[in-house]
Amino acid sequence: TGNGLGLWVRDAGGGDAHRLAMPPELTGSPPPSPTASDGQAASLLRAPRYSPDGHALAFVDEAGRVGVLELPGDRLTTAPFRTVDAPVWLSDSSGLMLGGLPGPSASPGLRPGQAVLPLSLEDANVPSAQLGQLVVVRLDRGANAVVASGLPVGVARPAVDVDGRLAYLLLDSGRRAGAAWITRQGDGAGRSLPIGMEVGAVRFTPDPDRLLLAAGRDDTNAAGGIWLFDVPSGSTRRIGDDGWMPRWIP
Repeated sequence: TGNGLGLWVRDAGGGDAHRLAMPPELTGSPPPSPTASDGQAASLLRAPRYSPDGHALAFVDEAGRVGVLELPGDRLTTAPFRTVDAPVWLSDSSGLMLGGLPGPSASPGLRPGQAVLPLSLEDANVPSAQLGQLVVVRLDRGANAVVASGLPVGVARPAVDVDGRLAYLLLDSGRRAGAAWITRQGDGAGRSLPIGMEVGAVRFTPDPDRLLLAAGRDDTNAAGGIWLFDVPSGSTRRIGDDGWMPRWIP
């Protein structure tokens, strides 16, 4: 139909799923979803992410606007920022890191029968000429506006770890991949990691001295494999010949 079906929860052990209720009144910018009951039309919502403390849920609407729902659904705040990747919670649940373009974005709308693409930099319909305008910002919990992160322009795909480190990509000109950088919040750009390859994604692992990487794709969009990078030695080890967008599950 071109409509979404809201956000749903299903127990890991099985059973029926149930739809999350949205609050009747919203703060901040226009709602990313109408307050619809089951069976009513709703806008497309994607990339739901629970906060580490389990008391909030972040998601992205069809236009790229981020919503943060305080559970069990008593308050929803939104921010006018066009997100092009899944939101990333800070380890203390105080806010999120977002990668995207400044300002609001009009919803493109879905046609009946149209495929819903994953929320990723590859599928976000960002022209190559605008990749250099991408920024990483912070959205504090309960706020309705993003704030600068202190990182340069032309960066994407933020990742955070439990110790407050921040990893991200500094994109090559006109490409959706580039160099991996690491810093701490408030310490500016940080430093480039001597990986020796173009990187499409970087993620933290439980070992603070190792990072999980996806090698940058070539012009044919062929996957470049998944790698482990040892920070102290600067060595890399390939652990998968194929794959894309790694995520270490807590």
